[in-house]
This record gives sequence, C-alpha cells and structure tokens, in this order.
Amino acid sequence: MVKPEHFTDCAKQFLGKYASKVKEKTLKRYERDLTLFYLYLESYGNEDARDLSWYHIEEFFSWWYLRRYTGCSLSGARGIFATLRKFCSWLDEQGIAGLNQTWNQKECRILKGNVERILTWEKEVAVRRSSDSEYWLEQEMEEAEVAEGCFRVINTFQDKGALRDLGDDSAYIVRFMGLISDYIKPGDIISAALCRDDRGLYVNDNIVWFFYPPTASSYIR
Repeated sequence: MVKPEHFTDCAKQFLGKYASKVKEKTLKRYERDLTLFYLYLESYGNEDARDLSWYHIEEFFSWWYLRRYTGCSLSGARGIFATLRKFCSWLDEQGIAGLNQTWNQKECRILKGNVERILTWEKEVAVRRSSDSEYWLEQEMEEAEVAEGCFRVINTFQDKGALRDLGDDSAYIVRFMGLISDYIKPGDIISAALCRDDRGLYVNDNIVWFFYPPTASSYIR
C-alpha cells in the first residue's frame, strides 16, 4: 500500500483501520474530530501529514477551537484530544510522521488542563444565564467603556489582576467580577472590554468575548 501524504488520505486510512475495531458511534466521533482539525489545517496549517507537528495541535486548541468553532464544548475537547493522540500514534506506526514530532505529552497535559478550565468557565456562565434571568441585567455595563482589545493577564491577586494590552502595550489594574474571577490565571489572554465604575476598572463575564490559555500568545490572529 502506498503511504498517504495528504491529511485527508491519511484520515481515510486511519478510519478504515478502526472501522471494524470500534463502535460505529466512536468511529463517527473520530471522523468528526479529524474533519474539524482539517478545517483548521486548510487555513492555518499544512495539509501534508508528513509536516504535521505538535505546534499545529497546540495552535488548534489554543485559539482556533475556542474562537472559530461555535460548537466547542468540554466533552468535545476531551474527545478531540484523544482522537488526535490516537491518530498521531497511527502516523508514527505508518512511518508518515514520528510521534516525537507530532505529540508532546508534557505540554499536552498542561494545554488540556487549560482548555478544560476555560470551557468549564464558559459552561458555568451559560448555565447561570439560562437559570438566572437577572444575571444579564446584573452584568450590564452601566459605566463608561475605557478600552477594548486583547489583554494578557500579567498577575492576579484575589479578585484583581494586572493586564497588558497586546495592541499598544498599555497596562491596567482591574477587578474581575463574576465567574471569571474563579478561572482567570496569569498568562491567560482575554478579548474583552474594560469598564469603569466608582471603584475603578473592571471586567465581568458578559464583556469577556474570548478567553484563551497562555499558549495562544504565539498564535492568536
């Protein structure tokens, strides 16, 4: 059998191998996960499977999945991590791309934990909004918007944080209000609005538009 080179050809052979080994539901998940990853590769990666690297997987999870895919979810992310790990092992077995090139287990544990933390925040915010009709009203921007953009979290202390604007390098001290205060960590990146009330600048759940792990800083576009 000729070794496939294009990602889609590799995916077809991979799915063919597992067609008789896993349940139909699992096989469909593999196909869905690989199709989603290929959508990222089409625009931002390399479609030649021989050139696949850990950095493609890191970029996919660090910002593409969280921003470009509207169906992102905690269970979905866990499934994609597992599918890509299995696919990368298959590429290694086939001599197409070495596992040491496509997968970094140590970095994967960190990235997976960060992605799960962010998606847990998104899930809890969605639950709060659906069950509490006053939540949107409580979180409305009643004061003037001071700035908006992408900000890196430099450090945090209790419900406060120091932010650096990735656009013009401006620095801000803000309060984190709502659920975001339980999930934000130093190094994270948020696309948000900063607003001011009588206690100073603040950020709440409704004015954080996108939330990324620290690794997104190398890839965000």
